[in-house]
Amino acid sequence: MMAGYTVDLTSTVEWICRTRNFILYTSRTITLWLIAFATIDRWLSTCINANRRQISTLKNTRRCIIVILIFSILLNIPILCCYQANLTGALRGCYGSTYICRVVTDVIYAVITTLFPLCLMIGFGIMIIQNTRYTRNRIQAIPMVSMSIEPPRTFTNLTRDQQQAKRKINRHLLKMLSVQVTLFIILTCPHAIQKAYTSISASTSTQSIQSAIENFIFNFVTLMNFTASGISFYIYTLSGGSLFRNALFQLVKGIQLKVLCR
Repeated sequence: MMAGYTVDLTSTVEWICRTRNFILYTSRTITLWLIAFATIDRWLSTCINANRRQISTLKNTRRCIIVILIFSILLNIPILCCYQANLTGALRGCYGSTYICRVVTDVIYAVITTLFPLCLMIGFGIMIIQNTRYTRNRIQAIPMVSMSIEPPRTFTNLTRDQQQAKRKINRHLLKMLSVQVTLFIILTCPHAIQKAYTSISASTSTQSIQSAIENFIFNFVTLMNFTASGISFYIYTLSGGSLFRNALFQLVKGIQLKVLCR
């Protein structure tokens, strides 16, 4: 927002330049890798193998979050070392100070921060669909002989209701995850590819038309990337069914009660 008024301090003050980019790219790394691990968790919970389903626990989830936080911070430490403000001849005033620095940081962002977790999302998303179809076909193929000896009606109804509720929750979670992964692929891949191409090609053209085109492409894919960073809440609200909306309403009600009690 400040860049639109030509008062962006990240382009002129070096410590703000490094701190802002470190926080920005670390946050993006955390976001994409958390979604990738969420996809893996959904795959584990839909597996037929009981041992794999047991891996999907809250304790393991907390461990993965801690690992991702540490990994993301260590991965983006080079930004603190080699980003510099007041640069000329680059797309941004705050960028890598040398060619090697730009290549290293941009390739890390393009491959490890963006493309690799997206590939994990796609691969495990496909396996989730396969597990879901296999489970559905397996349920439909159960012999009708098992229906000849019925347990007490109360137990049957309870079990059936619990299974339907669980399937509904899983269906909403899978829908949210698939929509989120699809949008992240569309919105983040162009930015990662553009950054890697710009740093590797090292174009120093001063032609006004080419420079204007490069700046337009850079600003456009950057806007797409920022859109991806802020779209998750709306994905959950619109495609998550009543599961996420009910949790949101309960959170708002809890905050209201706390404020009114005070």
